[in-house]
Amino acid sequence: MFISKPCIGRCGVGIKLIKNIKTYVSGYQENQLTLVQKYIENPVLIDGYKFDIRLYVLVYSIDPLIIYLYDDGLIRFATQQYSHGNGDIGNQFVHLTNYTLNKNSPDFIQNLDSEKDYEGSK
Repeated sequence: MFISKPCIGRCGVGIKLIKNIKTYVSGYQENQLTLVQKYIENPVLIDGYKFDIRLYVLVYSIDPLIIYLYDDGLIRFATQQYSHGNGDIGNQFVHLTNYTLNKNSPDFIQNLDSEKDYEGSK
């Protein structure tokens, strides 16, 4: 399986999972720059959900190398448990962690308490 991401896209728009790369390549349009990469079908999960982690750093100096890691980061979760079955290949709530997409999921959990960083889909 492969994942296709449009180079001019943002917020998860236009991302597709591809089961048959030959069919995809034959329908490719030259004016659409797209990144295609192998999809990891057995990812690390948290409680069955895909996630991504963002750590924020400041590169203060290159020589000597000095980097500061901020205390706060961000973890985003897919809103439906991971499955790579044929029925779930088009379900973005299973495969993608983009906030813009997942906030529209019926399973999205909004964190309303800033004291409870460990709750919610983001």
